[in-house]
This record gives sequence, C-alpha cells and structure tokens, in this order.
Amino acid sequence: MSRPLKLGAGNADTAEEEVCLMRKLAFFVSFSFSLVACSSTVRYTIMTSDPRARILVDGHDVGQGTVFTELQRDCDHAVLAQAPDGRAASAKIRYHRSALGKTALALCWMYGVPLLLLLAPQSYSLTPETLAIVLPPPEPASTATVHLVPAVQ
Repeated sequence: MSRPLKLGAGNADTAEEEVCLMRKLAFFVSFSFSLVACSSTVRYTIMTSDPRARILVDGHDVGQGTVFTELQRDCDHAVLAQAPDGRAASAKIRYHRSALGKTALALCWMYGVPLLLLLAPQSYSLTPETLAIVLPPPEPASTATVHLVPAVQ
C-alpha cells in the first residue's frame, strides 16, 4: 500500500521518493518544452485536375498543377485553383485538435494540471494531409455552322 508523500519527513524512503518525483517532473517539463519548440507548420500536398491551373492558398500563389507547401497547423486555409481558361474551384483545409491535443485536454480535466502540451503545435493537425481539387470541365467548343457565301463582283 502506498503512503502519501510528505516532503521533509527525513527517512530514506521518502528521500528516494522525492528524488523519483523530481525526476519525473523534470522529464515531464523538458518533454513539454521540447514539444512546444517543434515546428508549427506541416508539409501539405495540393493537386488539381488541370496541371496548368494556378493554386492560391490564403490568397498567395504557391504554384501550379501539384504543389508541396508548408501550412500553419493551427488555422484553417482557403485554397483556390484557377485554370488559364477561367475555370476555378475552391476548397477549405480545416484544422482540428490532434490525438496529442485531446490527450493533453483529458489530462488537464482529470488532474487539474495545466499542461504545456496544449501550447504545442502538435496539438493541432490539418485534415486531410493531401487535397485534390477537381476543376469543372471546359466549355464545349461552339457547334455553330459556318456558311460560306461567294463574294459578289
């Protein structure tokens, strides 16, 4: 049966428990800080059905056809694809709390301990990791009949 930890009790078991507790706390704090320091962007792939289509993310031109770009994890992104002939399609990339973020929230709720993990960029993720934008089909060519009339002399 475990007994409650009393700081400064003076016996050898308590001192060992205090050292063990301090090591666990130091590990947890350093682990949390290492996650906070990680990248807040994620590599993302965006493809269009027309390889000539320009791709704009949040109003910034990132390339054409298929692009690999870095996106912020903790916000939504608007994507627009425009073909040279004027056809266009748009999509939205949404962010959500990742499994790590949900775990950190649960720990905060269960133990009442504010966790630095909630600040970590890995607490959020974007779905899906690859976006395919399908442009509408091009307008069919005009089927008007052309009648040639001989010139009058």
